[in-house]
Amino acid sequence: MRFVGNLLVAMALIVGVLSAATAYQVSIDLPDEDFAGLVLTGAAGIQVDSAGKPVLNKNGAPQPILKLGDPLTPENLQKLRNNQETLSAQDPPPQVDGYRIETGLVRVQKFSFARWRFKWVFAGAVAAMLLGAGLVRTAASKKATEHRESGKSEDLMAALQDAQQRLSDLHAQLKAAADPHDALPQVVESLTALGGDLQVNFIDHLEVIRSLLPTGKMAEVMESYAVAERFTNRARSTAVDNDPREALACLETAAQRMGTTLEMLQAAI
Repeated sequence: MRFVGNLLVAMALIVGVLSAATAYQVSIDLPDEDFAGLVLTGAAGIQVDSAGKPVLNKNGAPQPILKLGDPLTPENLQKLRNNQETLSAQDPPPQVDGYRIETGLVRVQKFSFARWRFKWVFAGAVAAMLLGAGLVRTAASKKATEHRESGKSEDLMAALQDAQQRLSDLHAQLKAAADPHDALPQVVESLTALGGDLQVNFIDHLEVIRSLLPTGKMAEVMESYAVAERFTNRARSTAVDNDPREALACLETAAQRMGTTLEMLQAAI
């Protein structure tokens, strides 16, 4: 259901964007009164010679009937309609390399829902996007319920609490050691094991976090955890480098940030 919802949202977004791009394009087949007060925001129509061939300017571009800023008066609209009939009657339609000869449509400076050709396509895209979002939300809610009932969220919090306790114990042991340098090999061994356990636990529970937390809150929890993990790794590196002072400071910070992560997760769930 989640995949279908995401696919529906993506497709609806594409259709919506494409239809929105036509919001200021108006068909010249509409009644003259619909164009009252409107001016062109792009050239319209193509001048043709007596043989029905497009007239080109000095740059080789088709010469338009109306220019940017020309008002769409009934007279100008009739010129465009006559031009459309002339071009449509030719088989095949006239072509100029490098240029698209579009007839029957003009681009105007004001938006009107009534004049918009693809308004119902856009409305359908919005409805499809809302439906897709609803499917994704329903799937996420179902998955979150399954994870809550399975106890996986409690497993994750227990893992974080265990990590915090192990970091705090290592900090206390290193601080109380008569010779901190002698205690560093044990710190390295313990932190190596802890790092492996943390990595496995967080990878196993990523889906749980993703289903239980909103995107913004998940980002905050992951950032806090990343800080705790970074200081845990730094504590190990400094212990390997035989620097008990820096290792002690990093262990303290790692334990605090692991506790912060745990509190954030508990509050969010």
